[in-house]
Amino acid sequence: LPPNTQTNSVPHQAESKPQLSSGQSTVPSSRTSISLPANSPVVVPTNSQIVTQFIHNTLQAGKHGIAIVWSVGGQSHQGVDVDLYVRPPNESVELSFRNKESAFGQHLRDIVDAGGDSIYSQDPTVAFEYVELDPSVSLRDTSVWLDLFRNDSNQAVQGLVMVVTKGGILQDAFRFPPALCGDRGSQATHRDENPNWVRVDLNALLSRK
Repeated sequence: LPPNTQTNSVPHQAESKPQLSSGQSTVPSSRTSISLPANSPVVVPTNSQIVTQFIHNTLQAGKHGIAIVWSVGGQSHQGVDVDLYVRPPNESVELSFRNKESAFGQHLRDIVDAGGDSIYSQDPTVAFEYVELDPSVSLRDTSVWLDLFRNDSNQAVQGLVMVVTKGGILQDAFRFPPALCGDRGSQATHRDENPNWVRVDLNALLSRK
C-alpha cells in the first residue's frame, strides 16, 4: 500500500473511514461459529504453518509484525471496526490508519469489518490489520493499543492479537464487552480511562516465551 503519512497534529475526532478497495474486502462468514474466551489463547494454525505459509516475508526480512483480527460471536459483521495503534519507543509517530508510515515501520492494512471464524486461519498480512516494524525496534518497550472504532452489532467483540518475531509467534485474545458502540477514534487522548480502548502489554506477552 502506498504511504499515507499524516502528522500527530491531526485532531482526534469522530470521522468516517475511506471505503476499502476491492482487494481489501473482508473474509466471507462461515456457518460454524466459535467462541473466543477473554484472556486466553486462541487456537490458530501452528507456528510452523504460519511461518511457512503466511508471514514468510516479514520473517525473511528479519522484521517484527503485530496483527489483530476480530469477530462477533465467531461471525462476520459489517460496521464492527477495531483499530491497531503502535508506537515504537522514543518515536513521535504512532502507527495507525491515520499514520501509515514512520522511520521504524508501516501500518500495512486497515480492516474495517469483523471477519467470521474462518478468518483466524487466513494469511495475517492480508486478512488481519497489520503493522510491520524494523528489527531494531524493541518490542518490549513498544506501545500497542486497540480502539473499538465502531460497533454496530451491540454485542461483544472478540479477537486475536498476534506478535511475530524471529524467535517465534505469540498470540493472545482480547475482548470488548457488549453495549459499547465505539468512539470513532475520538478518545485517543483519553484512552487510559475509556472502555473503547484496550492496551496490549507486549512485555508480559513476550515473557511467556
